[in-house]
Amino acid sequence: MYCKYMDRLVVLYFAIIYFSVSVVGKKENFPPKITEHPSALVVVRDNPASFRCRADARPVATIRWYKDGEPYQGTNVDDGDLFFLKVTNNQNTGVYYCEATNYLGSARSNNATLDVACEFVFLFNETGKRGWEA
Repeated sequence: MYCKYMDRLVVLYFAIIYFSVSVVGKKENFPPKITEHPSALVVVRDNPASFRCRADARPVATIRWYKDGEPYQGTNVDDGDLFFLKVTNNQNTGVYYCEATNYLGSARSNNATLDVACEFVFLFNETGKRGWEA
C-alpha cells in the first residue's frame, strides 16, 4: 500500500514546490516611481553641488537628467545622483529634474532649481564709511 501511493506523493510534492517558486515567489515587473525627488540648491560659486534622485522599478530604471527642459549631459554618479564639481554662474544655474525609465514606462521628478549665492564684498568708500557691494 505504501509503495502504491508513493509516486503520487512525490509528484504532489514537486507540484507544490514548483507552484511556490514560480507563482508565490515570482516578483512582478512594474514601471518606475520616483521615491526621492531632487531638492532646490543654493551654492556658493566655484563650490561642488549634487542633486539626488531615486526611483523604485522592476526591472531597474535608467535615470536621466534634464536642465531647463533639455537633456543634460552632466556627471551622473551613484544610481542617479547628478554631481557638479564646480558650480559657476551661467553654466549651471537653471531648473533640473530627473526621469526614470524602464520598458514599462517612465516617471518624472519634481523640478529643483540650482542657484548661485550672491557674494558680498565689504568695502570702504572714499569717505572712509563702510558699505556692502553685491
